Amino acid sequence: LKAFIFILSITNSFLILPKVVNIRSILFLKGGNDFDPMIDSLMEAQILTDEVAKNVRTIAQPKFFVRIAERADAEGSASKRKQYEKLAADVTLALEGIMKVVDSKISDSRSVVEKVVASTAEAESGEFLVPLSEERYSNLKKVVRENLPACEDSAFLTTI
Repeated sequence: LKAFIFILSITNSFLILPKVVNIRSILFLKGGNDFDPMIDSLMEAQILTDEVAKNVRTIAQPKFFVRIAERADAEGSASKRKQYEKLAADVTLALEGIMKVVDSKISDSRSVVEKVVASTAEAESGEFLVPLSEERYSNLKKVVRENLPACEDSAFLTTI
């Protein structure tokens, strides 16, 4: 699980020389053990998806997976390395599941926003006139009432 990148460096004579550097040393210049408690917690978690959802901001970083790879590389036993590989795969699946749920909520919110906005457009021209006519205003109130649970959702407000 060795990861390398090429970095171009400029010398005093403006020559560009390729230099191979271990990516892990770049990502963890300030210390790579920040993720260790989280990794240990996930290794022991009964329901991994819940733990991933609670800590998604920490876990959904490339550095987190690089740290799992570092720990797997440092392990002497093949079975422990397999556990780290399985953890990385399971966390990835959990993150993908969470993203599907988020995408679905955003899609639902988008359709409600479209209904709300469309309710304020003039029927003949499709234009938005300000202030709203009585008909458009009552239509807006009707659409919001019909979709009130979705309109109170934070995903709806974020979409707007």
